[in-house]
Amino acid sequence: MTEPEQLSMQLSAPTKTINPVGDFQNTPLKNPNNKWMVRSALQKAVRRRDLPTALNTGGRLFATDEAYFWKSMAIIAIEDVAFGDTEGSIIALRSTRKTYLKSRAITLGVTNADMAIHLITRLTLAIKTRICCEIALPNDLTPMVSSEEKETTLALLKEISTDTELTFDFTLKDLREDLTLAYRLTVLANGKAYDLKEERPLKNLKALNHLLDLCRPEDLELLNECLSTPIDSMMAAAIPASMLLRQIGDDITIQKDPEFAPPVEVFKGLPDYALDMHTRAGKMAINTLYHQHKEEYPVLQDMGKPSSGLGAVLFVLEGGVCDQRMRNPLLDGAKLWQDETFIKSYGQYSGDVEALYTVIKQPHVQKKLANLRAWAFHKES
Repeated sequence: MTEPEQLSMQLSAPTKTINPVGDFQNTPLKNPNNKWMVRSALQKAVRRRDLPTALNTGGRLFATDEAYFWKSMAIIAIEDVAFGDTEGSIIALRSTRKTYLKSRAITLGVTNADMAIHLITRLTLAIKTRICCEIALPNDLTPMVSSEEKETTLALLKEISTDTELTFDFTLKDLREDLTLAYRLTVLANGKAYDLKEERPLKNLKALNHLLDLCRPEDLELLNECLSTPIDSMMAAAIPASMLLRQIGDDITIQKDPEFAPPVEVFKGLPDYALDMHTRAGKMAINTLYHQHKEEYPVLQDMGKPSSGLGAVLFVLEGGVCDQRMRNPLLDGAKLWQDETFIKSYGQYSGDVEALYTVIKQPHVQKKLANLRAWAFHKES
């Protein structure tokens, strides 16, 4: 089936039957400053395979700021789908360029809105993997700090640009260290500063080509697109991610229907999970929840900053959960690495994470949080 035929099939269902707001192109936000909230809802709807909400929020974002919409879709593609739909992720990255959108519109005979609906639908229904984020985030939160680390990494970078037998044999025991090294080498070989400042290297094509040789051949087009579209640090993480997937091979299962806390509508189809720690209303709800329950649950008191600590835990429990997620012990190990680092470093939480999970999962706490988010949203609006 050709791409125009695929696009036609995905657009065949009347948009109004799956988009509660109505016309995809004519639903701009009354307050454009709320677009981060809508983007948050769009990304989590894609993760949850919730197509009506994804189309609803995607339509609002597209109508409010089309350039921001395409950039958001590119980040969502790499962060949440990536190798689950390589072709879809490539389309998302290329769609950040106006020339690409124009050529596709002419070739396919469709509008940008048609292509937006197609991409939202495709990524929402795709198999998911957050492996790029799970590699990049721990490294971004705990960058190289010692001169010895820097010297060792730069020396190895120089070595692989000439002649080396460097390979990676990923095991659960050394997974974090090996993925960190592969990520740092990729960042530096691509000529990015990382945290080296005055020691920033030039782009090293020989080193990059060696690293690409360790990846899955079927991923090369996506990997080259990631390297040439450095929207986010996750783009560099795609190379070690592909290395890991090459080793895993076909030993992957797909997790369907994970347990989600049921979303509560806070305003015209906007789900409460959109109000995360990165929004003003989300922070307000989290801080209020903390102060109302900190005496009842002493485990809440082991965090430096409530909005960061509780916010990080809520992300792990609801924001980062995906339907149709790729599973394997090594992939699960990378997720655990990200979750632990995010909660302890970004969240500044030093207590018992499992005990905190138990508290947050309690039905009455979930209900209270949903009510507080609705209250905070209307207060902020």
